[in-house]
Amino acid sequence: MSENNYSYEYEPVAAEPAAPKTSVAGKVMGIIGMVLGISGIAFAWAYGAGIAYAIPGIILSIIAKKKGETKFSKIGTITSVIGIIASVLFFVLIVILAVIGALAGNF
Repeated sequence: MSENNYSYEYEPVAAEPAAPKTSVAGKVMGIIGMVLGISGIAFAWAYGAGIAYAIPGIILSIIAKKKGETKFSKIGTITSVIGIIASVLFFVLIVILAVIGALAGNF
């Protein structure tokens, strides 16, 4: 019998990181969150009604982020926060103008 004089040296190969799996439900929730966030910005001027759109938008965007969706959930979160801030600012502006108008006797 003959002996094998082979030496095998293996270099470790770095494994590629697995791409996060995005479920279809996560992507749909991210898109809906983004649309609701944009609607929150659009309706912010209507006596703060944008909050009614922005709060569900931010909730759906957070759920979508937990399901693996990153792009639409990030955009949905940003637009929802902007919608909430704009709604609050416009509502405060409306209240201030109403108080000024009442004090001036024009209400």
